[in-house]
Amino acid sequence: MTAIKDIAAERQRQINMEGWTAAHDDTHDLGQIAAAAGVYALVASGRHLDVAAQFWPWDYQWWKPCDARRNLVKAGALIVAEIQRLDRAAGLEPEHTCSSQYRMRELPDPDCPACTPSDTPPEVDPIQAAIDADNGGQP
Repeated sequence: MTAIKDIAAERQRQINMEGWTAAHDDTHDLGQIAAAAGVYALVASGRHLDVAAQFWPWDYQWWKPCDARRNLVKAGALIVAEIQRLDRAAGLEPEHTCSSQYRMRELPDPDCPACTPSDTPPEVDPIQAAIDADNGGQP
């Protein structure tokens, strides 16, 4: 997996396994998520461990430092969560209303406005597009 995929997978794990949904994240509007990301990133450097712990925004049972790479993946996922929270607060990102059957399978829910933005054109099947082109644009 690439680093970006690892961060995306960690973010999904946080949502699916820990329950840190958009609604939950929206309650942390004092920079807590960004602070947590910063702590994990600082700990990844291998320095300032004593200082980093002072900035952990939540109960210490939720601070689970690992090796440097894993800490950076956690930091990246938390940064994504904070950016999404800021975007929702600014009205830029619709909230997910995915049912658990879609969330657990990491599939887009056709009834969720965040999974299927209205300004996104429907996906075109390239084979069907080629057939239509051969038929003079007629389906």
